[in-house]
Amino acid sequence: MQFDLKEGLWKPLESLCLLESTAAVLCHEVLKSHLDLTAEEREGLKRIKEDEVRHYVLARRALNGLRKVDQTDLGKKLKEYHEDHLKRWQGPAGMIARLHEDEALVMRYMHLFDMTITGIIPEEGHAFVQAVRTDEPRHYEWGKNVIRRLTDNNEAMRRFIREQKRLDGWPALTIAREFRDLRLKLGVKV
Repeated sequence: MQFDLKEGLWKPLESLCLLESTAAVLCHEVLKSHLDLTAEEREGLKRIKEDEVRHYVLARRALNGLRKVDQTDLGKKLKEYHEDHLKRWQGPAGMIARLHEDEALVMRYMHLFDMTITGIIPEEGHAFVQAVRTDEPRHYEWGKNVIRRLTDNNEAMRRFIREQKRLDGWPALTIAREFRDLRLKLGVKV
């Protein structure tokens, strides 16, 4: 039975791993853009990027707790996932909207992620879950404050951010569904 649990957790945890890596890539893209960020906002985004890289490393370690990670396969998936998201969330303001919305969704579903990951791989998953649980609220606040400042007295930017938030296919929401489905398969009420 333990093997089945670990197999079931592989896809959702791999998706979280890809999400964390892509968040770091989006941070990097925003940092090298000409978006009008204050010095404090840039420093905050640099810290978020570092956090996201650390989350990716911890998620990859948790994946190794399930089975050996094929680095070539993961690298290929990361490249495809990054390219897809860079096309989809064009422009730094769209990337900030995506980061902010995904942070909100990860926080909303953190209890589900925590129960599932630490319930199946407690040792390997604990560091990842704790890092995400600690950092996401700060990331969310950063995004909220930057979006508020960028949209203040700028109706075109406000409309753009609203349109971005209405797009389908939010990665964190898809991942939450994967975790929920796994728990339902296990007969655990969600």
